[in-house]
Amino acid sequence: MNIKVDFTHKMAAHCETGTLTGLLNNAGMEITEPMVFGIGQGMFFGYFESKNFPFPTFIVRSKPGEVREKVAKALSIKLNKFTFKDRNEGMKKLDELLAANKAVGTQVDFFYMDYLPDWMRVHINVHFINVIGKNENKYVISDSYFPKVADLDEQLLIKGRWAGGHMAPEGFIYYPELLKSTVDFKKPIIEGIKKSCRNMLSYPIPFIGVKGIYKFAQKIK
Repeated sequence: MNIKVDFTHKMAAHCETGTLTGLLNNAGMEITEPMVFGIGQGMFFGYFESKNFPFPTFIVRSKPGEVREKVAKALSIKLNKFTFKDRNEGMKKLDELLAANKAVGTQVDFFYMDYLPDWMRVHINVHFINVIGKNENKYVISDSYFPKVADLDEQLLIKGRWAGGHMAPEGFIYYPELLKSTVDFKKPIIEGIKKSCRNMLSYPIPFIGVKGIYKFAQKIK
């Protein structure tokens, strides 16, 4: 199988929003990553200290996957989503979508993306990439953290898609239906701003949102 979807690769600030933006652009919607991040209420902050950890833990955005779902709801986008227990089924479905000329968003373990520098590669199950083609036993990858389209060995993609542990990908893939090129963004943008402000300002917890930023600032004075 040798196929490559006509897809414009771009780097982005976050893998989830970069992947989703690329898919929406490819499907016909003119939208930028900052708009995706804002409409999806991606802004969040948390500062946590625990006796169980020798160092503080930070949350610098919303839970992985939430931006995608909130953007889809706000813009009335249908996302076709799949998970697979069977690896052969999951890879077969991916190949079928590529053959149908569809770019496919995919959740993977970051560690197995061997086109990235070694110092970047750690085991974390919530990295998102777009698979945009296949050439023999290698898949063509558009990764928001890499400056150009990359090749990834089939076995590494399988390991990445079915890695175990916390928030395991379970072979998750998704793609949007064909979209209209023009959308009325005014209401979703206003709603995204209001809810992002609420998330950052309204929680009565001293380590969440703006309160968490102040707490962290006090620690580094």
